[in-house]
Amino acid sequence: MRHQHAYTIAVGLTLWMASCAGSDESTLQHDDQGLLIPLAKCCDVGEFYNAGFDSCVEWDTLDMEVPGTYFDSNGTGHTVTPSAFLVSLTNLTICPNGQVVKTSTNFQIFEDGSLKTADGILREPGEFCVNRIVSESTAPLAMFASRFCIADPCANSSSGCIHKCCPTGMILNETERLCQLSSVPFVIPFHDESGTPLLPPTSVVVRDGVFVDCKHGVYSLRPSAEEDEEFYILPNGRIHLPAIREYVDDYCVDQFASEDGTVLQALLCFPPQPEETAANVVIQSIYPYFLFVSSLFLIATFIVHALLPELRNTHGVTVMCHAASMTVMYIGLATIQLNPYLSDDVCIGLAVLVHFAFLATFTWLNVLSFDIWWTFNDRRLPRRSHKLGRRFIYYSLYAWSVPTLIVLFGQIVDNVRGLASHISQPGFGTLKCWFHTPGSFYIFLYGPMSVLILCNVFFFTMTAITLCRTKIGTHHKDNASLFYSKQKFRAIFVLFVLMGISWMTEVISFAVGGSAYLWIPTDILNILTAVFVFFIFVCKPNVWSLLMKKYPCLQKFDRFCSSCMKYDNSNQENEDRSFIDLQQTTI
Repeated sequence: MRHQHAYTIAVGLTLWMASCAGSDESTLQHDDQGLLIPLAKCCDVGEFYNAGFDSCVEWDTLDMEVPGTYFDSNGTGHTVTPSAFLVSLTNLTICPNGQVVKTSTNFQIFEDGSLKTADGILREPGEFCVNRIVSESTAPLAMFASRFCIADPCANSSSGCIHKCCPTGMILNETERLCQLSSVPFVIPFHDESGTPLLPPTSVVVRDGVFVDCKHGVYSLRPSAEEDEEFYILPNGRIHLPAIREYVDDYCVDQFASEDGTVLQALLCFPPQPEETAANVVIQSIYPYFLFVSSLFLIATFIVHALLPELRNTHGVTVMCHAASMTVMYIGLATIQLNPYLSDDVCIGLAVLVHFAFLATFTWLNVLSFDIWWTFNDRRLPRRSHKLGRRFIYYSLYAWSVPTLIVLFGQIVDNVRGLASHISQPGFGTLKCWFHTPGSFYIFLYGPMSVLILCNVFFFTMTAITLCRTKIGTHHKDNASLFYSKQKFRAIFVLFVLMGISWMTEVISFAVGGSAYLWIPTDILNILTAVFVFFIFVCKPNVWSLLMKKYPCLQKFDRFCSSCMKYDNSNQENEDRSFIDLQQTTI
Protein backbone atom coordinates (compact mmCIF):
# COMPACT_ATOMS: atom_id res chain seq x y z
CA MET A 1 0.00 0.00 0.00
CA ARG A 2 2.85 2.41 0.89
CA HIS A 3 4.50 1.60 -2.48
CA GLN A 4 1.22 2.28 -4.31
CA HIS A 5 0.85 5.72 -2.71
CA ALA A 6 4.45 6.57 -3.53
CA TYR A 7 3.91 5.51 -7.14
CA THR A 8 0.73 7.67 -7.37
CA ILE A 9 2.55 10.74 -6.02
CA ALA A 10 5.51 10.19 -8.39
CA VAL A 11 3.25 9.81 -11.41
CA GLY A 12 1.22 12.85 -10.41
CA LEU A 13 4.29 15.06 -10.02
CA THR A 14 5.77 13.80 -13.28
CA LEU A 15 2.56 14.39 -15.21
CA TRP A 16 2.01 17.82 -13.66
CA MET A 17 5.54 18.94 -14.56
CA ALA A 18 5.20 17.56 -18.08
CA SER A 19 1.87 19.31 -18.61
CA CYS A 20 3.24 22.64 -17.33
CA ALA A 21 6.24 22.44 -19.63
CA GLY A 22 4.54 21.22 -22.80
CA SER A 23 0.88 22.34 -22.73
CA ASP A 24 -0.66 25.67 -23.72
CA GLU A 25 -2.81 26.78 -20.78
CA SER A 26 -5.20 28.62 -23.06
CA THR A 27 -6.21 25.44 -24.87
CA LEU A 28 -7.28 23.61 -21.74
CA GLN A 29 -10.70 23.89 -20.18
CA HIS A 30 -10.62 24.55 -16.49
CA ASP A 31 -13.61 22.36 -15.71
CA ASP A 32 -11.26 19.70 -14.31
CA GLN A 33 -10.92 21.52 -11.00
CA GLY A 34 -12.03 19.25 -8.20
CA LEU A 35 -12.03 16.18 -10.48
CA LEU A 36 -10.18 13.06 -9.45
CA ILE A 37 -10.86 10.43 -12.10
CA PRO A 38 -9.54 6.98 -11.12
CA LEU A 39 -7.37 5.53 -13.87
CA ALA A 40 -5.50 2.24 -13.85
CA LYS A 41 -2.27 2.46 -15.82
CA CYS A 42 -0.90 -0.70 -17.49
CA CYS A 43 2.80 0.16 -17.39
CA ASP A 44 5.22 2.08 -15.21
CA VAL A 45 6.38 5.67 -15.73
CA GLY A 46 8.42 6.01 -18.92
CA GLU A 47 7.09 2.77 -20.43
CA PHE A 48 4.72 2.23 -23.34
CA TYR A 49 2.39 -0.70 -23.78
CA ASN A 50 3.42 -2.98 -26.63
CA ALA A 51 0.05 -4.18 -27.90
CA GLY A 52 -0.04 -7.64 -29.39
CA PHE A 53 3.09 -8.62 -27.48
CA ASP A 54 1.22 -7.70 -24.28
CA SER A 55 4.31 -6.26 -22.64
CA CYS A 56 5.70 -3.00 -21.30
CA VAL A 57 8.78 -1.46 -22.89
CA GLU A 58 10.86 1.50 -21.76
CA TRP A 59 10.68 4.53 -24.06
CA ASP A 60 12.62 7.75 -23.59
CA THR A 61 10.49 10.09 -25.70
CA LEU A 62 7.07 9.65 -24.08
CA ASP A 63 5.69 13.14 -23.40
CA MET A 64 2.21 12.14 -22.18
CA GLU A 65 1.46 9.36 -19.72
CA VAL A 66 -2.37 9.61 -19.55
CA PRO A 67 -5.10 10.72 -21.98
CA GLY A 68 -5.99 14.42 -22.01
CA THR A 69 -9.75 13.89 -22.42
CA TYR A 70 -12.64 12.47 -20.43
CA PHE A 71 -16.40 12.25 -21.07
CA ASP A 72 -19.24 13.19 -18.79
CA SER A 73 -22.47 11.25 -18.35
CA ASN A 74 -24.00 13.08 -21.33
CA GLY A 75 -21.22 11.94 -23.63
CA THR A 76 -19.61 15.36 -23.89
CA GLY A 77 -15.86 15.36 -24.13
CA HIS A 78 -13.69 17.58 -21.95
CA THR A 79 -10.01 18.33 -22.22
CA VAL A 80 -8.29 18.15 -18.87
CA THR A 81 -4.84 18.32 -17.38
CA PRO A 82 -3.16 15.10 -16.23
CA SER A 83 -3.70 16.16 -12.61
CA ALA A 84 -7.39 15.34 -13.07
CA PHE A 85 -6.56 11.60 -12.95
CA LEU A 86 -5.86 9.55 -9.85
CA VAL A 87 -3.36 7.16 -11.40
CA SER A 88 -2.68 3.68 -10.04
CA LEU A 89 -0.58 0.81 -11.37
CA THR A 90 -2.27 -2.52 -12.09
CA ASN A 91 0.50 -4.30 -13.99
CA LEU A 92 -0.49 -6.67 -16.77
CA THR A 93 -2.95 -8.95 -15.05
CA ILE A 94 -3.49 -12.44 -16.45
CA CYS A 95 -6.92 -13.12 -17.89
CA PRO A 96 -8.99 -15.95 -16.36
CA ASN A 97 -9.37 -19.26 -18.16
CA GLY A 98 -11.54 -18.96 -21.24
CA GLN A 99 -10.68 -15.30 -21.72
CA VAL A 100 -8.01 -13.52 -23.73
CA VAL A 101 -6.47 -10.05 -23.76
CA LYS A 102 -8.12 -7.47 -25.99
CA THR A 103 -6.60 -4.11 -26.92
CA SER A 104 -8.58 -1.19 -28.30
CA THR A 105 -7.54 2.31 -29.32
CA ASN A 106 -11.17 3.43 -29.70
CA PHE A 107 -12.56 4.07 -26.21
CA GLN A 108 -13.99 6.74 -23.89
CA ILE A 109 -13.10 7.36 -20.24
CA PHE A 110 -15.87 8.73 -18.01
CA GLU A 111 -15.51 10.87 -14.93
CA ASP A 112 -16.43 7.97 -12.65
CA GLY A 113 -13.45 6.01 -14.01
CA SER A 114 -15.46 3.64 -16.21
CA LEU A 115 -14.54 2.91 -19.82
CA LYS A 116 -16.66 2.40 -22.91
CA THR A 117 -15.21 0.64 -25.95
CA ALA A 118 -16.28 0.72 -29.57
CA ASP A 119 -18.49 -2.36 -29.09
CA GLY A 120 -20.67 -0.33 -26.66
CA ILE A 121 -19.71 -2.31 -23.57
CA LEU A 122 -19.20 -0.27 -20.39
CA ARG A 123 -16.39 -1.55 -18.20
CA GLU A 124 -16.02 -0.62 -14.55
CA PRO A 125 -12.75 0.47 -12.91
CA GLY A 126 -10.60 -2.57 -12.15
CA GLU A 127 -11.68 -4.35 -15.35
CA PHE A 128 -9.23 -2.55 -17.62
CA CYS A 129 -6.10 -0.46 -17.78
CA VAL A 130 -4.99 2.34 -20.12
CA ASN A 131 -1.53 3.16 -21.35
CA ARG A 132 0.39 5.05 -23.95
CA ILE A 133 1.32 3.19 -27.14
CA VAL A 134 3.48 4.16 -30.10
CA SER A 135 2.58 4.08 -33.75
CA GLU A 136 6.09 4.41 -35.17
CA SER A 137 9.51 3.55 -33.84
CA THR A 138 10.98 6.94 -34.81
CA ALA A 139 8.23 9.47 -34.05
CA PRO A 140 5.73 8.19 -31.50
CA LEU A 141 2.31 9.84 -31.54
CA ALA A 142 0.23 10.57 -28.47
CA MET A 143 -1.95 7.48 -28.80
CA PHE A 144 -3.45 5.42 -26.01
CA ALA A 145 -4.88 1.94 -25.83
CA SER A 146 -7.12 0.22 -23.35
CA ARG A 147 -6.40 -3.34 -22.26
CA PHE A 148 -9.07 -5.68 -20.91
CA CYS A 149 -10.17 -9.31 -20.99
CA ILE A 150 -12.89 -10.76 -23.21
CA ALA A 151 -14.27 -14.22 -23.81
CA ASP A 152 -12.08 -16.12 -26.26
CA PRO A 153 -13.84 -15.66 -29.63
CA CYS A 154 -12.24 -18.85 -30.92
CA ALA A 155 -13.48 -21.02 -28.05
CA ASN A 156 -17.03 -21.51 -29.32
CA SER A 157 -16.41 -20.86 -32.98
CA SER A 158 -17.69 -23.64 -35.22
CA SER A 159 -15.86 -22.14 -38.20
CA GLY A 160 -12.26 -21.17 -38.69
CA CYS A 161 -10.47 -18.79 -36.35
CA ILE A 162 -7.66 -16.62 -37.69
CA HIS A 163 -5.00 -15.37 -35.28
CA LYS A 164 -3.90 -11.80 -36.04
CA CYS A 165 -0.64 -10.83 -34.32
CA CYS A 166 -1.46 -7.17 -33.64
CA PRO A 167 -4.72 -5.45 -32.65
CA THR A 168 -7.02 -4.20 -35.37
CA GLY A 169 -5.60 -1.08 -37.03
CA MET A 170 -2.01 -2.04 -36.28
CA ILE A 171 0.76 -3.89 -38.13
CA LEU A 172 3.88 -5.63 -36.88
CA ASN A 173 7.32 -4.08 -36.96
CA GLU A 174 9.47 -7.17 -36.62
CA THR A 175 12.72 -5.22 -36.40
CA GLU A 176 11.58 -3.21 -33.38
CA ARG A 177 9.35 -6.06 -32.13
CA LEU A 178 6.33 -3.84 -31.64
CA CYS A 179 2.86 -3.33 -33.08
CA GLN A 180 2.43 0.11 -34.62
CA LEU A 181 -0.61 1.98 -35.88
CA SER A 182 -1.21 1.74 -39.60
CA SER A 183 -3.96 2.39 -42.12
CA VAL A 184 -3.07 -0.74 -44.12
CA PRO A 185 -6.15 -2.99 -44.15
CA PHE A 186 -5.86 -6.54 -42.90
CA VAL A 187 -6.96 -8.73 -45.81
CA ILE A 188 -6.83 -12.51 -45.39
CA PRO A 189 -6.03 -14.45 -48.59
CA PHE A 190 -7.72 -17.83 -48.20
CA HIS A 191 -6.51 -20.87 -50.17
CA ASP A 192 -7.08 -24.58 -50.27
CA GLU A 193 -4.29 -27.10 -49.69
CA SER A 194 -3.15 -26.95 -53.31
CA GLY A 195 -2.82 -23.14 -53.21
CA THR A 196 -5.98 -22.32 -55.16
CA PRO A 197 -7.44 -18.97 -53.98
CA LEU A 198 -10.83 -19.17 -52.26
CA LEU A 199 -13.52 -16.66 -51.39
CA PRO A 200 -13.49 -15.63 -47.71
CA PRO A 201 -15.88 -17.77 -45.64
CA THR A 202 -18.88 -15.93 -44.25
CA SER A 203 -18.43 -17.08 -40.66
CA VAL A 204 -14.69 -16.73 -40.14
CA VAL A 205 -13.57 -15.32 -36.78
CA VAL A 206 -10.50 -13.10 -36.42
CA ARG A 207 -8.88 -12.99 -33.00
CA ASP A 208 -6.64 -9.93 -33.04
CA GLY A 209 -3.83 -8.86 -30.76
CA VAL A 210 -2.70 -12.42 -30.14
CA PHE A 211 1.04 -12.64 -30.53
CA VAL A 212 1.90 -16.33 -30.64
CA ASP A 213 3.09 -17.58 -27.25
CA CYS A 214 5.94 -20.02 -27.89
CA LYS A 215 7.84 -21.95 -25.24
CA HIS A 216 10.64 -22.98 -27.60
CA GLY A 217 11.08 -19.83 -29.67
CA VAL A 218 9.39 -18.28 -32.68
CA TYR A 219 10.33 -17.97 -36.33
CA SER A 220 8.75 -16.07 -39.21
CA LEU A 221 7.69 -17.23 -42.66
CA ARG A 222 8.54 -14.82 -45.48
CA PRO A 223 6.96 -16.19 -48.66
CA SER A 224 7.87 -13.02 -50.54
CA ALA A 225 11.57 -13.70 -49.91
CA GLU A 226 11.77 -17.51 -49.74
CA GLU A 227 9.72 -19.82 -51.93
CA ASP A 228 10.07 -22.66 -49.42
CA GLU A 229 8.36 -20.48 -46.78
CA GLU A 230 5.08 -20.23 -48.67
CA PHE A 231 2.01 -20.81 -46.50
CA TYR A 232 -1.71 -21.05 -47.16
CA ILE A 233 -4.43 -19.84 -44.77
CA LEU A 234 -7.18 -22.45 -44.92
CA PRO A 235 -10.89 -21.70 -44.32
CA ASN A 236 -10.78 -23.79 -41.13
CA GLY A 237 -8.27 -21.35 -39.62
CA ARG A 238 -5.21 -23.57 -39.91
CA ILE A 239 -2.05 -22.79 -41.85
CA HIS A 240 -0.76 -25.26 -44.42
CA LEU A 241 2.97 -25.40 -45.15
CA PRO A 242 3.27 -27.05 -48.58
CA ALA A 243 7.07 -27.27 -48.45
CA ILE A 244 6.96 -29.76 -45.57
CA ARG A 245 3.27 -30.72 -45.91
CA GLU A 246 2.35 -29.86 -42.35
CA TYR A 247 -0.58 -28.07 -40.73
CA VAL A 248 -0.07 -25.53 -37.96
CA ASP A 249 -2.50 -24.31 -35.30
CA ASP A 250 -0.14 -22.24 -33.12
CA TYR A 251 0.58 -19.18 -35.25
CA CYS A 252 -0.33 -15.59 -35.94
CA VAL A 253 -0.43 -13.69 -39.22
CA ASP A 254 -0.29 -10.00 -39.95
CA GLN A 255 0.99 -7.31 -42.22
CA PHE A 256 4.70 -6.81 -41.51
CA ALA A 257 6.36 -3.44 -41.98
CA SER A 258 9.41 -3.69 -44.22
CA GLU A 259 11.60 -1.43 -46.35
CA ASP A 260 9.52 -2.35 -49.39
CA GLY A 261 6.19 -1.58 -47.74
CA THR A 262 4.00 -4.11 -45.99
CA VAL A 263 3.90 -7.84 -46.65
CA LEU A 264 1.79 -10.63 -45.17
CA GLN A 265 3.88 -12.93 -43.00
CA ALA A 266 3.28 -15.54 -40.32
CA LEU A 267 4.92 -16.28 -37.00
CA LEU A 268 5.16 -19.92 -35.94
CA CYS A 269 6.44 -21.74 -32.89
CA PHE A 270 9.45 -23.99 -32.99
CA PRO A 271 8.37 -27.54 -32.10
CA PRO A 272 9.40 -28.87 -28.70
CA GLN A 273 12.91 -30.26 -28.73
CA PRO A 274 13.73 -33.68 -27.26
CA GLU A 275 14.58 -33.56 -23.61
CA GLU A 276 18.29 -33.48 -22.93
CA THR A 277 18.48 -36.59 -20.78
CA ALA A 278 21.72 -37.68 -19.20
CA ALA A 279 21.95 -40.48 -21.76
CA ASN A 280 21.57 -38.04 -24.65
CA VAL A 281 24.27 -35.82 -23.18
CA VAL A 282 26.60 -38.81 -22.99
CA ILE A 283 25.77 -39.77 -26.57
CA GLN A 284 26.37 -36.27 -27.92
CA SER A 285 29.62 -36.02 -25.97
CA ILE A 286 31.15 -39.39 -26.85
CA TYR A 287 29.79 -40.63 -30.16
CA PRO A 288 31.33 -37.98 -32.47
CA TYR A 289 34.82 -38.67 -31.16
CA PHE A 290 34.37 -42.43 -31.49
CA LEU A 291 33.34 -41.80 -35.08
CA PHE A 292 36.42 -39.69 -35.79
CA VAL A 293 38.76 -42.29 -34.24
CA SER A 294 37.11 -45.10 -36.19
CA SER A 295 37.52 -43.07 -39.37
CA LEU A 296 41.29 -43.16 -38.89
CA PHE A 297 41.24 -46.97 -39.05
CA LEU A 298 39.16 -46.84 -42.21
CA ILE A 299 41.54 -44.35 -43.80
CA ALA A 300 44.46 -46.62 -42.86
CA THR A 301 42.67 -49.58 -44.46
CA PHE A 302 42.17 -47.61 -47.65
CA ILE A 303 45.79 -46.40 -47.76
CA VAL A 304 47.28 -49.87 -47.23
CA HIS A 305 45.22 -51.32 -50.08
CA ALA A 306 46.14 -48.36 -52.27
CA LEU A 307 49.88 -48.80 -51.59
CA LEU A 308 50.05 -52.54 -52.32
CA PRO A 309 49.30 -53.52 -55.93
CA GLU A 310 48.93 -57.14 -54.80
CA LEU A 311 45.79 -56.16 -52.88
CA ARG A 312 44.17 -54.14 -55.63
CA ASN A 313 42.23 -57.03 -57.11
CA THR A 314 38.43 -57.21 -57.26
CA HIS A 315 38.15 -58.13 -53.61
CA GLY A 316 40.67 -55.51 -52.46
CA VAL A 317 39.13 -52.61 -54.37
CA THR A 318 35.73 -53.66 -53.05
CA VAL A 319 37.15 -53.34 -49.54
CA MET A 320 38.52 -49.89 -50.46
CA CYS A 321 35.11 -48.69 -51.68
CA HIS A 322 33.45 -50.05 -48.55
CA ALA A 323 36.01 -48.31 -46.31
CA ALA A 324 35.76 -45.02 -48.23
CA SER A 325 31.95 -44.98 -47.97
CA MET A 326 32.04 -45.75 -44.27
CA THR A 327 34.65 -43.02 -43.72
CA VAL A 328 32.45 -40.37 -45.33
CA MET A 329 29.47 -41.62 -43.32
CA TYR A 330 31.34 -41.50 -39.99
CA ILE A 331 32.90 -38.07 -40.55
CA GLY A 332 29.59 -36.65 -41.78
CA LEU A 333 27.61 -38.00 -38.82
CA ALA A 334 30.21 -36.68 -36.38
CA THR A 335 30.11 -33.25 -38.02
CA ILE A 336 26.32 -33.12 -37.80
CA GLN A 337 26.33 -34.10 -34.12
CA LEU A 338 28.99 -31.54 -33.21
CA ASN A 339 27.38 -28.71 -35.24
CA PRO A 340 23.59 -28.69 -34.68
CA TYR A 341 23.18 -25.12 -36.03
CA LEU A 342 24.49 -25.26 -39.58
CA SER A 343 23.20 -23.05 -42.38
CA ASP A 344 20.37 -24.52 -44.44
CA ASP A 345 22.47 -25.18 -47.54
CA VAL A 346 25.32 -26.81 -45.62
CA CYS A 347 22.87 -28.75 -43.45
CA ILE A 348 20.93 -30.22 -46.38
CA GLY A 349 24.04 -30.87 -48.47
CA LEU A 350 25.78 -32.67 -45.61
CA ALA A 351 22.67 -34.74 -44.84
CA VAL A 352 22.38 -35.82 -48.49
CA LEU A 353 26.06 -36.80 -48.55
CA VAL A 354 25.78 -38.83 -45.34
CA HIS A 355 22.59 -40.48 -46.59
CA PHE A 356 24.37 -41.56 -49.78
CA ALA A 357 27.49 -42.75 -47.91
CA PHE A 358 25.36 -44.66 -45.39
CA LEU A 359 23.59 -46.61 -48.13
CA ALA A 360 26.80 -47.07 -50.14
CA THR A 361 28.47 -48.59 -47.08
CA PHE A 362 25.87 -51.34 -47.03
CA THR A 363 25.71 -51.87 -50.78
CA TRP A 364 29.48 -52.40 -50.90
CA LEU A 365 29.21 -54.71 -47.90
CA ASN A 366 26.53 -56.52 -49.86
CA VAL A 367 28.92 -56.76 -52.82
CA LEU A 368 31.63 -58.12 -50.53
CA SER A 369 29.24 -60.74 -49.15
CA PHE A 370 28.08 -61.76 -52.61
CA ASP A 371 31.65 -61.94 -53.90
CA ILE A 372 32.66 -64.27 -51.06
CA TRP A 373 29.63 -66.48 -51.64
CA TRP A 374 30.24 -66.54 -55.40
CA THR A 375 33.91 -67.43 -54.92
CA PHE A 376 33.18 -70.41 -52.68
CA ASN A 377 30.39 -71.68 -54.92
CA ASP A 378 32.42 -71.43 -58.13
CA ARG A 379 33.80 -74.91 -58.73
CA ARG A 380 36.60 -73.53 -60.79
CA LEU A 381 39.63 -72.66 -58.73
CA PRO A 382 39.88 -68.85 -58.67
CA ARG A 383 42.95 -67.45 -60.32
CA ARG A 384 45.10 -64.86 -58.70
CA SER A 385 44.69 -61.72 -60.69
CA HIS A 386 45.52 -58.14 -59.80
CA LYS A 387 43.44 -56.73 -62.61
CA LEU A 388 39.89 -55.47 -62.28
CA GLY A 389 37.64 -57.35 -64.64
CA ARG A 390 34.11 -57.05 -65.90
CA ARG A 391 32.74 -58.38 -62.63
CA PHE A 392 33.98 -55.33 -60.71
CA ILE A 393 32.27 -53.05 -63.24
CA TYR A 394 28.99 -54.81 -62.50
CA TYR A 395 29.70 -54.51 -58.78
CA SER A 396 30.32 -50.77 -59.12
CA LEU A 397 27.17 -50.18 -61.15
CA TYR A 398 25.12 -51.90 -58.48
CA ALA A 399 26.86 -50.47 -55.39
CA TRP A 400 26.80 -46.83 -56.56
CA SER A 401 23.51 -46.77 -58.46
CA VAL A 402 21.29 -48.15 -55.66
CA PRO A 403 22.24 -45.38 -53.17
CA THR A 404 22.04 -42.80 -55.94
CA LEU A 405 18.50 -43.82 -56.89
CA ILE A 406 17.28 -43.88 -53.28
CA VAL A 407 18.84 -40.50 -52.43
CA LEU A 408 17.61 -38.99 -55.70
CA PHE A 409 14.09 -40.25 -55.06
CA GLY A 410 14.17 -38.82 -51.54
CA GLN A 411 15.26 -35.40 -52.78
CA ILE A 412 12.61 -35.38 -55.49
CA VAL A 413 9.93 -36.18 -52.92
CA ASP A 414 11.40 -33.56 -50.60
CA ASN A 415 11.16 -30.80 -53.20
CA VAL A 416 7.90 -31.61 -54.99
CA ARG A 417 4.98 -29.51 -53.78
CA GLY A 418 1.41 -30.66 -53.47
CA LEU A 419 2.13 -34.27 -52.46
CA ALA A 420 -0.35 -36.07 -50.25
CA SER A 421 0.36 -35.71 -46.54
CA HIS A 422 0.71 -39.49 -46.04
CA ILE A 423 3.77 -39.61 -48.32
CA SER A 424 6.91 -39.48 -46.20
CA GLN A 425 9.73 -37.09 -47.02
CA PRO A 426 13.31 -37.08 -45.72
CA GLY A 427 12.81 -33.52 -44.45
CA PHE A 428 16.51 -32.67 -44.27
CA GLY A 429 16.97 -29.28 -42.61
CA THR A 430 13.41 -29.06 -41.28
CA LEU A 431 14.29 -29.57 -37.63
CA LYS A 432 17.81 -30.93 -37.87
CA CYS A 433 20.35 -32.04 -40.45
CA TRP A 434 18.91 -35.53 -40.67
CA PHE A 435 15.59 -37.29 -41.20
CA HIS A 436 12.48 -35.47 -40.04
CA THR A 437 10.15 -38.29 -38.94
CA PRO A 438 10.44 -41.97 -37.95
CA GLY A 439 8.56 -42.88 -41.14
CA SER A 440 11.21 -41.24 -43.29
CA PHE A 441 13.89 -43.17 -41.41
CA TYR A 442 12.25 -46.48 -42.28
CA ILE A 443 11.54 -45.66 -45.91
CA PHE A 444 14.75 -43.97 -46.96
CA LEU A 445 17.36 -45.58 -44.70
CA TYR A 446 16.47 -48.40 -42.33
CA GLY A 447 14.18 -50.12 -44.83
CA PRO A 448 16.81 -50.49 -47.59
CA MET A 449 19.45 -51.18 -44.94
CA SER A 450 17.39 -54.03 -43.47
CA VAL A 451 16.92 -55.60 -46.91
CA LEU A 452 20.67 -55.48 -47.54
CA ILE A 453 21.39 -56.94 -44.10
CA LEU A 454 19.02 -59.85 -44.74
CA CYS A 455 20.75 -60.48 -48.07
CA ASN A 456 24.09 -60.46 -46.28
CA VAL A 457 22.83 -62.93 -43.70
CA PHE A 458 21.68 -65.19 -46.54
CA PHE A 459 25.09 -65.03 -48.22
CA PHE A 460 26.78 -65.63 -44.87
CA THR A 461 24.66 -68.68 -44.17
CA MET A 462 25.29 -70.18 -47.59
CA THR A 463 29.03 -69.47 -47.36
CA ALA A 464 29.22 -70.97 -43.87
CA ILE A 465 27.50 -74.13 -45.11
CA THR A 466 30.03 -74.35 -47.94
CA LEU A 467 32.90 -73.94 -45.48
CA CYS A 468 31.55 -76.67 -43.23
CA ARG A 469 31.31 -79.05 -46.18
CA THR A 470 34.91 -78.41 -47.18
CA LYS A 471 36.96 -81.52 -46.46
CA ILE A 472 40.55 -81.38 -45.37
CA GLY A 473 42.86 -83.79 -47.16
CA THR A 474 44.46 -86.63 -45.21
CA HIS A 475 47.90 -85.56 -46.36
CA HIS A 476 47.79 -82.55 -44.04
CA LYS A 477 49.30 -82.77 -40.62
CA ASP A 478 47.23 -82.46 -37.48
CA ASN A 479 48.61 -79.02 -36.74
CA ALA A 480 47.68 -77.90 -40.23
CA SER A 481 44.19 -79.28 -39.69
CA LEU A 482 43.94 -77.30 -36.48
CA PHE A 483 45.17 -74.23 -38.33
CA TYR A 484 42.53 -74.67 -41.01
CA SER A 485 39.81 -75.06 -38.38
CA LYS A 486 40.85 -71.86 -36.68
CA GLN A 487 40.92 -70.03 -39.98
CA LYS A 488 37.46 -71.33 -40.87
CA PHE A 489 36.12 -70.17 -37.54
CA ARG A 490 37.73 -66.80 -38.07
CA ALA A 491 36.27 -66.50 -41.55
CA ILE A 492 32.80 -67.42 -40.29
CA PHE A 493 33.08 -64.92 -37.44
CA VAL A 494 34.27 -62.20 -39.80
CA LEU A 495 31.41 -62.85 -42.18
CA PHE A 496 28.89 -62.93 -39.36
CA VAL A 497 30.05 -59.57 -37.98
CA LEU A 498 30.44 -57.85 -41.32
CA MET A 499 27.15 -59.10 -42.75
CA GLY A 500 24.99 -57.15 -40.41
CA ILE A 501 24.51 -58.76 -37.02
CA SER A 502 25.98 -55.74 -35.25
CA TRP A 503 24.19 -53.27 -37.53
CA MET A 504 20.89 -55.07 -37.07
CA THR A 505 20.92 -53.89 -33.46
CA GLU A 506 20.77 -50.32 -34.79
CA VAL A 507 17.46 -51.03 -36.51
CA ILE A 508 16.12 -52.92 -33.48
CA SER A 509 17.07 -50.11 -31.08
CA PHE A 510 15.33 -47.56 -33.31
CA ALA A 511 12.15 -49.67 -33.50
CA VAL A 512 12.02 -50.75 -29.85
CA GLY A 513 13.16 -47.48 -28.27
CA GLY A 514 13.54 -47.43 -24.50
CA SER A 515 16.36 -46.00 -22.45
CA ALA A 516 19.30 -44.73 -24.46
CA TYR A 517 21.64 -46.25 -21.88
CA LEU A 518 20.47 -49.72 -22.94
CA TRP A 519 21.72 -49.26 -26.50
CA ILE A 520 24.95 -47.36 -25.85
CA PRO A 521 27.12 -50.55 -25.85
CA THR A 522 25.65 -51.79 -29.14
CA ASP A 523 25.93 -48.33 -30.70
CA ILE A 524 29.60 -48.12 -29.75
CA LEU A 525 30.12 -51.64 -31.13
CA ASN A 526 28.61 -50.51 -34.43
CA ILE A 527 30.87 -47.48 -34.51
CA LEU A 528 33.92 -49.65 -33.77
CA THR A 529 33.10 -51.85 -36.75
CA ALA A 530 35.67 -49.75 -38.56
CA VAL A 531 38.36 -51.03 -36.18
CA PHE A 532 37.31 -54.60 -36.95
CA VAL A 533 37.52 -53.86 -40.67
CA PHE A 534 41.11 -52.68 -40.21
CA PHE A 535 42.20 -55.74 -38.25
CA ILE A 536 40.37 -58.13 -40.57
CA PHE A 537 41.67 -56.79 -43.87
CA VAL A 538 45.00 -55.20 -42.91
CA CYS A 539 46.39 -56.94 -39.81
CA LYS A 540 47.27 -60.16 -41.64
CA PRO A 541 50.67 -61.83 -41.98
CA ASN A 542 50.69 -61.72 -45.77
CA VAL A 543 49.74 -58.02 -45.82
CA TRP A 544 52.43 -57.19 -43.28
CA SER A 545 55.00 -59.12 -45.33
CA LEU A 546 54.08 -57.16 -48.43
CA LEU A 547 54.39 -53.88 -46.53
CA MET A 548 57.85 -54.78 -45.17
CA LYS A 549 58.96 -55.87 -48.62
CA LYS A 550 57.95 -52.56 -50.15
CA TYR A 551 58.97 -50.41 -47.19
CA PRO A 552 61.98 -52.03 -45.43
CA CYS A 553 61.91 -49.35 -42.74
CA LEU A 554 58.91 -51.17 -41.25
CA GLN A 555 61.03 -54.21 -40.36
CA LYS A 556 61.89 -52.70 -36.98
CA PHE A 557 58.21 -53.15 -36.05
CA ASP A 558 58.17 -56.75 -37.26
CA ARG A 559 58.56 -58.35 -33.85
CA PHE A 560 55.70 -56.39 -32.34
CA CYS A 561 53.31 -56.71 -35.29
CA SER A 562 54.09 -60.37 -35.90
CA SER A 563 53.40 -61.23 -32.27
CA CYS A 564 50.11 -59.35 -32.46
CA MET A 565 49.09 -61.28 -35.55
CA LYS A 566 50.42 -64.59 -34.15
CA TYR A 567 52.32 -65.22 -37.32
CA ASP A 568 53.53 -68.84 -37.75
CA ASN A 569 55.82 -69.72 -40.63
CA SER A 570 55.33 -73.46 -40.30
CA ASN A 571 51.60 -73.17 -40.63
CA GLN A 572 52.00 -70.65 -43.42
CA GLU A 573 54.08 -73.14 -45.42
CA ASN A 574 51.40 -75.81 -45.03
CA GLU A 575 48.72 -73.75 -46.72
CA ASP A 576 47.47 -75.25 -49.96
CA ARG A 577 46.18 -73.38 -52.96
CA SER A 578 42.56 -73.63 -51.88
CA PHE A 579 43.05 -71.95 -48.58
CA ILE A 580 45.30 -69.25 -50.00
CA ASP A 581 42.41 -68.21 -52.20
CA LEU A 582 40.08 -68.43 -49.21
CA GLN A 583 42.35 -66.13 -47.21
CA GLN A 584 42.79 -63.59 -49.95
CA THR A 585 39.09 -63.49 -50.62
CA THR A 586 37.60 -63.40 -47.17
CA ILE A 587 40.19 -62.45 -44.61
